[in-house]
Amino acid sequence: EMQGNGDVHALGIAAKDSFDQYFALLEIQKSSKFPQTPSWVANLDRMISVKWIGRLPCKTTVDIETRAMWNPLIAGMSLTYITYFGNMDGGSYMVDSFAQLRMVLHLYNAFKQRDVFNNEYQVLEILDHHFANCKALWNGAGKPRQGEFVKRFWIAYGMTADAAQRTSNQTRMRVTSRLKSDSPEKVIRDRYGDSRKNLSTIQPEEISKSFRRICLHDFDGVEDKYHTEEQRRRTKGSFLYEHAVRCNDTLDAMSDEQALLALHLVSVGGALNEFIFKLFEAMEWKEIISRIIRATPQSVKAGRRMDGRSVSARSWQASDDNLERYLMVCMFAEYILGPLDFDNGVNQKAARAAACYQIYFGRLDPASVLFFTPVIEESD
Repeated sequence: EMQGNGDVHALGIAAKDSFDQYFALLEIQKSSKFPQTPSWVANLDRMISVKWIGRLPCKTTVDIETRAMWNPLIAGMSLTYITYFGNMDGGSYMVDSFAQLRMVLHLYNAFKQRDVFNNEYQVLEILDHHFANCKALWNGAGKPRQGEFVKRFWIAYGMTADAAQRTSNQTRMRVTSRLKSDSPEKVIRDRYGDSRKNLSTIQPEEISKSFRRICLHDFDGVEDKYHTEEQRRRTKGSFLYEHAVRCNDTLDAMSDEQALLALHLVSVGGALNEFIFKLFEAMEWKEIISRIIRATPQSVKAGRRMDGRSVSARSWQASDDNLERYLMVCMFAEYILGPLDFDNGVNQKAARAAACYQIYFGRLDPASVLFFTPVIEESD
């Protein structure tokens, strides 16, 4: 607000703290011990590089800098820039760089559909709500019900509908068969090559109406909630009327999305990535994955993809790191989502995954993935 509720200085301090917290969380992710792609690192460096917009080009006192850079007008511009062009635009890629958001939200949906636990986790609820219409995650068809968990996950991962149905059928037969199943190595090797396709990227306009309004100037579907019939009759069609309606609609969207806009999406992506690696440690699958990697020839790692792309044998896409993540996706779909989809009993692997889920997200402090600092009003 331009008046800052009567305390412009306090508002400026809070704005600066939020700005600094945004970049501090980026620096934390830069030192993450978990594997990242070269493009992830490059994007992170670009996001950090714009920190200069919150600094004066010359040395001065803290008070002068606060008044010059963190008055409501300039602070609003700086925070809008990092929130929408940094956090929402860049963060919408970073939050799912390894498909970690797809894996976590598809699993969260399966757990809730199967009533595995009744706990709700703040960060996951925000993601689950605001990414509900994201086509990259849910294929534009809503969240899957039991019987289609595996199929819909593989479609979200890049498979065609026919290939995803075939893979789902194979998983169902393995889960429901009373016969001794093949070893995990054979099952996962059989999956290799089925879905080696670029992921559909998350579009920020699908998860944030205010992003669509502010960054894309897309005002399709705006609603006039505040003018009376008489005011509409007198002013509709004028520039001022259209401007007022668009501003009000955008402000309403920002209000509805406060929880999403406060999330530091890069940090969320880092936390979800950490969870996936911890989950696989708890499931004791790392050695299986290592054996498959050692047995996979380089010609297969650098093989032609589903969409016809050829990748260089020296590229990251042909690396063991990339293959490890793909194998993790395969085992996740086969041995965690599979039992939740096709086994109505209590499955040991799914139960262990649920326990890991509750422990990790029960301990995840929402403050560790938030960058907006609230203004604390002091009582008289």
